[in-house]
Amino acid sequence: MGLGDIFFGFNGNKYEYAIDISSNRLFKVNSYNGISNKPGTYYGTSIAPQVGAWEIGTGDDLGLVDEYSFKYWPELEENPMQGIGNTYVFEFAFDAGRIEGFSDYNSVGFHNTLECGNDVIDESYSSIPEPTTILLFGLGTLGLAAIRRRRK
Repeated sequence: MGLGDIFFGFNGNKYEYAIDISSNRLFKVNSYNGISNKPGTYYGTSIAPQVGAWEIGTGDDLGLVDEYSFKYWPELEENPMQGIGNTYVFEFAFDAGRIEGFSDYNSVGFHNTLECGNDVIDESYSSIPEPTTILLFGLGTLGLAAIRRRRK
């Protein structure tokens, strides 16, 4: 079964952008396709709608990703159904300036699934607000200054 496209979005929308795995291109997603009608997939079952996006349907092409790497780690995990292996790591990088309003987002969500629909990654992450980062940095600096003053 094929690996689907990697979808991501911001502030609760996980299907806003995607990286097309086959072409290593970044897209702003207008529509997406679910599990395809092939033998061995969940197409036509009650599970298919729960799986969500599998590949980009239509989208605005934002160009090639800036960096791409792929690694196969056969020794990383044991799959009781298939033995050792079947672990792949994809890494992509692109200029955040291609994402409209990128600096206004405070969370990001990701979605990826296999064509069959039995492996789904659905994750969300929140950023630390800027004032908190500055406060932590300031407290650390004050602590270092206090330690230095005591040693003198």
